[in-house]
Amino acid sequence: MNYFINDQKYIDNARTGEKGLLPEIPEKIFCNARRFYLKSEIRPYDYIFDELKRHQDAHKDSYKSYHNLLLQLRLLNYAKDNINLDNYDYVVCFRDDIFFENLGLNWNKIFKVASKYFFTTTYGWNKGVADRFFVSNVKIAKASLGRIHNAIKFVKRNDYITGEQLLYFSLSKKGIGIATYPIKIFRVRINLEFHKERHLIPLWRPEEVYRIVKSSIRYITG
Repeated sequence: MNYFINDQKYIDNARTGEKGLLPEIPEKIFCNARRFYLKSEIRPYDYIFDELKRHQDAHKDSYKSYHNLLLQLRLLNYAKDNINLDNYDYVVCFRDDIFFENLGLNWNKIFKVASKYFFTTTYGWNKGVADRFFVSNVKIAKASLGRIHNAIKFVKRNDYITGEQLLYFSLSKKGIGIATYPIKIFRVRINLEFHKERHLIPLWRPEEVYRIVKSSIRYITG
């Protein structure tokens, strides 16, 4: 297991209301995973941020959310480039600030489905696809982890960017199918409280509902 960390000591997030020192990471977290610390900076991807700032500020927070997104994408791309993924059959990738409510997941089924598809949760697609965790084969994982390189093309086409939509754009570009199961995930805030999640299917976005239903059928029949 490998644990990639943006080496950040302080958080000031106006969107979530989080502000303060980040808690220390426990020594034996994630089964004593090998740790990789990256400076909390977007270099060498400053040019991508410069391009993003030429477009709409989707979250109206002076591009702070775009900067945070680039930090995340940079970390994922670093993981892709610094682990020999070809040594593995599957990749399980997840944020370190989420909690899974579903305890009885059928991992044999998940790995079977993930041998062909990008597997994630049914919830939180936000016009794209859920980006908090995924399970896949190595080829699909590389396409997902390296999606920072599609950011400029996406923002030029849409005049804004979100993490979920960039992920869907990157998977679609490679012709990668998505399979899902209704796994309930909660974000853990700086005070260790769970963020209230709605876990809804967006019936007001029929195209997205169609894609979610299709991805659910892939899980059932996969």
